[in-house]
Amino acid sequence: MTMEEDIQAGKHPKTYCQELEEEIEALQEYLCAT
Repeated sequence: MTMEEDIQAGKHPKTYCQELEEEIEALQEYLCAT
């Protein structure tokens, strides 16, 4: 399966989830700082 197919099937690769988590943390820090 390709990454796109995994995402469509709802099976996200761990690295993809990790990147999202890091982006969410960065957004939370940004929101708290303002």
